[in-house]
Amino acid sequence: MDAKKILPFIILLVIAPIGAVAQQPFAPSEKITPPIPPEEGEVLLEIELRDAATKVLITNAHVEISANGIETIRYAGENGIVDLYARPGSYRITLKIDRISTEGKDYWAQTTIDLQRDKKEIVSALPVGSVRGEVLKSGKIIPNAKVGFSCSGSYGELKDVQTDEFGVFEGKYLPIGNCRISGRADNLVGNKSVQIEQGKLKEIKIDLSGEVEQSRGVYYIILIIVLAVLGFFAYKLKFEKQPPQKIIKRIIVQKIVSTKGISVTARMRDLMETLSESEAQVVQFLIDNKGSATQAKIMHSTGIPKASLSRYIDKLEQKKIIETTKIGKVNKVKLSKWFLRGEK
Repeated sequence: MDAKKILPFIILLVIAPIGAVAQQPFAPSEKITPPIPPEEGEVLLEIELRDAATKVLITNAHVEISANGIETIRYAGENGIVDLYARPGSYRITLKIDRISTEGKDYWAQTTIDLQRDKKEIVSALPVGSVRGEVLKSGKIIPNAKVGFSCSGSYGELKDVQTDEFGVFEGKYLPIGNCRISGRADNLVGNKSVQIEQGKLKEIKIDLSGEVEQSRGVYYIILIIVLAVLGFFAYKLKFEKQPPQKIIKRIIVQKIVSTKGISVTARMRDLMETLSESEAQVVQFLIDNKGSATQAKIMHSTGIPKASLSRYIDKLEQKKIIETTKIGKVNKVKLSKWFLRGEK
């Protein structure tokens, strides 16, 4: 076959795949979120997460990071690494790790890192599990009951919690092993022992059937207070002659504030607690403005500089807290359905 006739076919074979790639709506690189640029003076800390016992990489997990007032969420992919930009200094860092594939929480770690320049640190995380339960009295839920955790392990989150309005409580990051969980409301108590397993969410109920014996010291204190009050009034009646007091009627007007904003749920509050102060300020402004506003309005109302606001908006969009839309030259910002209702 003549070389001149073959040449066009060869050119067509080379160009056709390139054209097909060009017609794709999204190239693979466009799906990757660009890294957030550091602020001036900040250095990079890369944290490699490993299981404390097996030394295996911890991958595909959401990681809540707390460090000297910094509160943020990162995602550890296949390389098991999360990054954090911060100013040079010594940091006490707490990592709470939640794998997507499990119902409960999975790991907890705490470490101190001296950060002076870009650095990579390996952190060993300890296994944890979770508990969700109800506090009941005679089958009825008890809101605002105090709940305490006494576990065989001494790491994780062991601080006391309270039941919500539905009598429900959560222990999210509890050490694996046996945990004795106690509930108390007024002078009633109850407890339940549960075996915590890594990544599992255990459901329990605590029945307040016991009674706490009141100390006599409390009664003595009350008696002293009552006697002191009675003595005071007796002194006033005996030694002071007071003119008839005028009855003054005061009208107390309660101002009922009617907000046009969005009702904040417990889930929304939990997510906002993971944000930095400036990010939370942006989210609160959107909540107060029916969930949406222009970027210019946010900047003028909050006083946040334009460059910093753009950075905060990028971070919030990566965390799926907000969504942005470009309308002409105007950048519209609104709260995401995932943040408002947990919808994907």
